Amino acid sequence: MRTPTFHARLAAFIAVCIALCAVQAFGDQAPFVPPFGWVSSKPPQGMLGVWIHPGDTSFHQNLVLGAERTKLSADQYDKMALAQLSRGLNGFRVGADESTTTCGGQPAHYISYASTINGKQVLYEQMTTMVSGVEWFVIYTRLMSQPSLPEARQALTTLCGLHQSQSVAIPQAQVATPPPAPEAEATTPPPSPYATMAPFPDAR
Repeated sequence: MRTPTFHARLAAFIAVCIALCAVQAFGDQAPFVPPFGWVSSKPPQGMLGVWIHPGDTSFHQNLVLGAERTKLSADQYDKMALAQLSRGLNGFRVGADESTTTCGGQPAHYISYASTINGKQVLYEQMTTMVSGVEWFVIYTRLMSQPSLPEARQALTTLCGLHQSQSVAIPQAQVATPPPAPEAEATTPPPSPYATMAPFPDAR
């Protein structure tokens, strides 16, 4: 049975992002630390965790955690995800696309993108990092009309993943592995740029 595509999993997540269900736990070691006070929700199939901002009325801002086994680097994985999403989301457009760090200096990749759902502009901010052959990602979702919450953006920097990922069921990514990038392209990731950067010019 094929693992669902990134777009299929994201679509499933959007469909349940306002439902409040059971708590998802990872034991003593956390791959990601959600903002204090956000409510844990049962994740859809293919995701590992969902946290929802309480008190929202029109749309619950949320954070979703996922992971896939793959040989892609974080930026290659994000490029693959963007290509899939561009074919399935209405009004799709890309904002930021940056190499960065998370988890106190761990190499990571940050992207933002937007789409139109039920006539509303939805903004997604995604942090991705590779740990021991597993691509970990967390996505912060809100309406363009909603304020960007500093605690949610800060939470993106807590994405560390798990070094012993066999303790969590991780699906295998169904993508072809591209050839490795030339060594000349390898650079030290710059300090996290997204903390002061708007995902889109009109989404501060």
